[in-house]
Amino acid sequence: MSEVKELKGIKRIKPAPLTPGEVVALGYEKQDMKFPSGSFRKYAAVYKRSLGRLDTGLEFLVKNPNFDKTKEENDLTNPKQIPYARIMEKKLGKKPMELAPDSEFWNDFSARLECKTNLFDLSIPEQELQFYVLKANTDAIAESLLKLDSNSSKPLFYIEDPEADAEKLEKAQESLQEATMLFMEMSPEQKRNVSWILGLPMENKKEVVVNTNLFTLLQKNPEKFLIVAKKNKDLVELEALVLRAIDKGVLRNTNGKIYKVLPDGNLGAILGNDVQTTVSFLNTPKNSEITENIDKEVNN
Repeated sequence: MSEVKELKGIKRIKPAPLTPGEVVALGYEKQDMKFPSGSFRKYAAVYKRSLGRLDTGLEFLVKNPNFDKTKEENDLTNPKQIPYARIMEKKLGKKPMELAPDSEFWNDFSARLECKTNLFDLSIPEQELQFYVLKANTDAIAESLLKLDSNSSKPLFYIEDPEADAEKLEKAQESLQEATMLFMEMSPEQKRNVSWILGLPMENKKEVVVNTNLFTLLQKNPEKFLIVAKKNKDLVELEALVLRAIDKGVLRNTNGKIYKVLPDGNLGAILGNDVQTTVSFLNTPKNSEITENIDKEVNN
């Protein structure tokens, strides 16, 4: 596992601003936070199923300050890297392994965030510990302002990181510019195909509606648009055909398989396990006749 640089300086955790819809729903016309001023939240080390343990935020690896280059490297007696928790234990005057994920120390530990800009001086061990634990609460605290919108758990706070946010904002602007250029170069049919793949509503097939819906998605998430728009055009067209065929009942997605529906309504041959394997099947030259028949039924 690669080493991670320890953080330094003053870190700020701020309340997430309300969206216009939340302002109306919550009735906080003059309140720009997720909860009323003066209130607070407490956060403990959180259990994460993906790790199978508590995520204390301290288990990243750093250089072992006591590593002896004159001796053979050994993970137990002379490790080159150690979890940052071992460093924090010394800073706080704790016993070895007292900050391990399975330690009883975490039973009573929590860090508090108020509805204001919360400052953490990482030169002060107690505040550094609090910050790392809070940083690990990714569902409640976004890693940056730009990550707020993409986090489905709708965090109450975010970590202010001007440099990272500026870099990500620059990349986001580049992606938006690239996506907009691609959008302008696409034919109406290509826009329709991309819309199908992105799961946009296609009940209203008027070109202006399709364009508006797709451009709205593009502005909100240019990377998502680019993933599809930059694919091979023939494969995009074929994937859209499969989705349209499922929507129209020409194909049926049942029990993890995609079937061709026969004229009598019964299920025919299995074309794939999912949309992508079905596209691969239909993209084979020997199956071009099947593709043509599906296309005729969909566009009939």
